[in-house]
Amino acid sequence: MAWWFQRVIYPGRTACIECNLDLYPKQVNFPLCTLAETPRLPEHCIEYIKIVVRPKEFPFGGGVNIDGDNPDHIAWICQRASERAQQYGIEGVNYRLTQGVIKNIIPAVVSTNAVIAAMCVTEVFKAITCCYKTMENYTVFNNSQGVYTYTFEAEKKEDCPVCSRKPIERKVEIHFNPWRSYRTTQK
Repeated sequence: MAWWFQRVIYPGRTACIECNLDLYPKQVNFPLCTLAETPRLPEHCIEYIKIVVRPKEFPFGGGVNIDGDNPDHIAWICQRASERAQQYGIEGVNYRLTQGVIKNIIPAVVSTNAVIAAMCVTEVFKAITCCYKTMENYTVFNNSQGVYTYTFEAEKKEDCPVCSRKPIERKVEIHFNPWRSYRTTQK
């Protein structure tokens, strides 16, 4: 299911992103036991090679991180993930999927990007020219099975540390020893 969101944020007046973090999906993480013992998806095989095999074998040299834009890195991971997928009868490991998993790429549909861009431009135009009331402040757009949009006013949290403008009290203890020298170098 694909959902896209559009926000209008007026600092101090409307809810900020921090107020509504619970509306955003959490990052997908696979349990290590699934990756190691019972992979079911091509993504599981790719993650296993990335997390378990690569640190043991150092295929790119010691201390070299995976570069999602380096064709050699992606090709090696893809080849090893394909071997693992074959062991478990899993199909679908390819270069494009491997790069997508390594770089956490979310596929984008050009028409959806165009719709969201048009909605953003319309809201900016309304805000600048005052020709019409701006939207409530949050729009959800889904085009996975037809077209569905829903606009609502995201609520501002009273205790939001970013936009509430309420002072946050913290207790900090500082210990100072007047007899200790704080110089680090002698000249």
